[in-house]
Amino acid sequence: MKFAGLAAFLFALNANAVTAPLVTKSSTTGFTPPEWSRVEVCEVYSDKVVITKRYGGEKGFTLVDTRPIRLSAGIQSSLKLAAAEKIEQKDNGLCDGPSTVIFLGQRESAQILFATGGCGSPRQNRAGPHSDALRGLVSTYCPLTYDLGR
Repeated sequence: MKFAGLAAFLFALNANAVTAPLVTKSSTTGFTPPEWSRVEVCEVYSDKVVITKRYGGEKGFTLVDTRPIRLSAGIQSSLKLAAAEKIEQKDNGLCDGPSTVIFLGQRESAQILFATGGCGSPRQNRAGPHSDALRGLVSTYCPLTYDLGR
C-alpha cells in the first residue's frame, strides 16, 4: 500500500516537472535607483510564453502574464541550427547601462543568441537565419531590446 502511494506521488511529481524554456530573453535597466529599476523576462515554451515584468526594487511589484501559443515541431530543428550559427562579437564600452540577453534555453545556458554586453564584456550576436527567427519569436512577446553597441 505504501509503495502504491509513493509511486502515485512520484508520477504526479514527474508529470508536473518544470520543463526548460526553448528561448529566454531578459532586459534590465542596469544601474539605477531601485524604485526606477525595470526587469522584463520572456520565456518561450512550445505551448506558452511566460512574461514576467518587475517594476521597482523590493517595494515594487511584479506582473506575470502567461499566454498560450502553439509552436510546430520544426522549432527543435531551428534551435539546433541556431546553436551552430556563428557568434559575432564587437567591443562594447558600455558599463552599468541597460542590457538585454537572449539565450537558447534557460538563462544559465551558454548558448547566447544576443547580448548587449558591457563592463568588459563584448556585444554578442549569433548571426544567421535561425538565430534571427528565434530572436524575432521572443521579441514578439517582449519587444524591449537594449542594443546600444550597434
